Amino acid sequence: MKHTESFVGVPATLNALYHKDYKSQYLETYIAIRSLISLSPERDNFCFCFPSIETIGKKYRLTAEAVRVSVAWLKSNSYLYTHPRGKHSNTYTIVIQRERFLLDRQNGGLDRAIEVNEDWMEDQKGNARIKNEPPRSWPSRSEDPRT
Repeated sequence: MKHTESFVGVPATLNALYHKDYKSQYLETYIAIRSLISLSPERDNFCFCFPSIETIGKKYRLTAEAVRVSVAWLKSNSYLYTHPRGKHSNTYTIVIQRERFLLDRQNGGLDRAIEVNEDWMEDQKGNARIKNEPPRSWPSRSEDPRT
């Protein structure tokens, strides 16, 4: 059997030492969601995905209720946030810069923290596109110093 699953980064604070109400299902839910996104701004799924509750639960055999409880806990502790996507689905966005997100949430509320995070993600995507674009004009053969 071929093992194709890759490693997934987890915030160092997502543990029982940092959160007294921590449960292992929170970590399992986070990993299940995190494994579906990319942290590379060049990718279309940079920091977000939209799996069903059932898809999230399948990875670690969690019930739908356990996933819902875990997502609520992860949201309340600023590890991710959600946006409704249709009647029965959500878009899950992983918060990479959690300390900044917590500060923005404290100073301006959750909506402001989400807005700042969304702007940061767009900047990251824009910077990645600029970095990967070819020069605006390629030198003509006669201008090419290598010839």
